[in-house]
Amino acid sequence: MSMLMNNEAALAQLSALTKEALEEKLGKREKAGAITAALYNSDMERRKDILLAKNPAGIIAGLCALSCLTGAKKAEIVSPCVADAAVANGLKAAAEKAGLALTLTEDDFVTKTEHRSDLLVSFEELAAIAEKLAGEEPKALYAVGDGDLAEADPAMTVKAFLESQGDVPEDIKGIAVDHAFCPAGALETVTLGQLASRSGVIRVLTGKDCILDRARKEILSLRKKSCGKCTFCREGLYQLQVNMDAVAAGRGKTTNFEMSQEIAEAMLVSCNCSLGDDAGKPVTTMMEYFRDEAEAHVRRKECKAGACLAFLQIYVDPAKCQGAGECAKVCPVDCIEIKPGYTALIESFDCTRCGKCIDACPNGAIVRTAGKVPRNAETAVRLKNAAAAAAGAADADDDEDDGASRSSARAGAARRHRTLRRPGR
Repeated sequence: MSMLMNNEAALAQLSALTKEALEEKLGKREKAGAITAALYNSDMERRKDILLAKNPAGIIAGLCALSCLTGAKKAEIVSPCVADAAVANGLKAAAEKAGLALTLTEDDFVTKTEHRSDLLVSFEELAAIAEKLAGEEPKALYAVGDGDLAEADPAMTVKAFLESQGDVPEDIKGIAVDHAFCPAGALETVTLGQLASRSGVIRVLTGKDCILDRARKEILSLRKKSCGKCTFCREGLYQLQVNMDAVAAGRGKTTNFEMSQEIAEAMLVSCNCSLGDDAGKPVTTMMEYFRDEAEAHVRRKECKAGACLAFLQIYVDPAKCQGAGECAKVCPVDCIEIKPGYTALIESFDCTRCGKCIDACPNGAIVRTAGKVPRNAETAVRLKNAAAAAAGAADADDDEDDGASRSSARAGAARRHRTLRRPGR
């Protein structure tokens, strides 16, 4: 049986199992007022919501088993997916068949303080319980990037799983999972079971990914979803974003990292839900595994991946520029100077590094770099064909002047000739 298939066999097993038999299969559980099933608040991917649609019988079987073990009288499923009629009907039908009092709540966030007496479980946990009820050993659910969830042996290494899902980039430097980072060197030894991902989504990081920029994005996504009721989560995420933004903007100091790490470590043990638990991980794992790359933004004013715009420079390669002027036409801040007969010149202070000029240049003369701008690109250079063009224009002017003079001389001679022939004069 697959966790991604409707496990009706597990639902059928429930009627024949006593509480003692369930404890033998699943272990003992503490008493609870209700069972609340939802994804973790920190799970922004929400890929495991698919279990509600594909395995409603397994989800209900898991809820029924836990209700029996804990003495819970109610069960609730919290997910935006229950707004879908097909999903809701599948869950209700399975609950009715099992005699379970079920409540469906359309939401993507569970406030832990409102469920103090409840047992909070994930959809994957319920599907895994159903597998055990059916006599199967549950697998781990994982996906790479935007791919579909797949079942895998929890003992499989992360690297082996990545290879099983497709080609692994040669320049892989690590992975991002559940707002945390893991270096490439550890992927050969860390298993999927040890990774214990809540979302199950592994995103591969390569040389094109800036670890600081990625940490900033993780912090921002967590901050957007935070309910704000927990002081450490609310204020901590705000301060982390301020510090990381300062570094990415080129205004950072090493103290930004020191303060951020201290805040992040405090958040790991001071928050009230999974979102707060994971909120400090972008910083703590960045500093643990990718410290040199992060601190390069401060110590060397360098972004190796070229993702942080404050550390990029855009300049015109004088060897390729033909003075076409297309770059100046698309510049949104009018910071490109075009002088006839000279190469284009970009004013770096006003440049926003948007890159529109790069796409517009027909000669590929505009370069974006994370290094220094070559000296010959700091001033406008006279185009190679400018002198010839100027000389040609001058010759044309001279020819025009000579032609005009000759025409004037001929006209004068004709007037004199007519005058000499007039009688009486």
